[in-house]
Amino acid sequence: MYLRLSKNHDLEKINELRLKAQTLFELGNYDQAFPLLEEILKIDPEEKETLIFKAMILAKDKKLDDALNCYYDVLRIDRDNLDVLEFKADLLIQLKKYEEAMTCVNRALSLEPNDPFALYLKGLIFYDIEKYTSALFYFQEALKIDPDYESAEMMIENTRARMKC
Repeated sequence: MYLRLSKNHDLEKINELRLKAQTLFELGNYDQAFPLLEEILKIDPEEKETLIFKAMILAKDKKLDDALNCYYDVLRIDRDNLDVLEFKADLLIQLKKYEEAMTCVNRALSLEPNDPFALYLKGLIFYDIEKYTSALFYFQEALKIDPDYESAEMMIENTRARMKC
């Protein structure tokens, strides 16, 4: 009986803290949201949403390696989390860790073959390693699926310009 009450109390506390942290996050008050996320993780170190929020704040603060560690933690709990695979791949691209980024993108595409963001990320990897023909293909695939994908459209133009040089 006590254990059940304790778990319910923890869940209520987590929900209360998460709501406050989410509000602060949406207002851009990351410094105020961060300690609340840490408090949630003291209660439940494997709370996925909190780990994702924490990673987003760390990434915004340019603490990319710390953000990556949060994404690793989420994927240890939920290896098929498409959003986290993509967020992780995006950070890895920024860190120029292309092989590991490609592994994440390929995993994401195995889960959702027509995901425009995953296709776009794959294009970015090829663009960064100067394989422009492959980059162009993946940017175009992303744009086929989402015709309003402005970033893909912009990268198609950039890639074509690079191919002419």
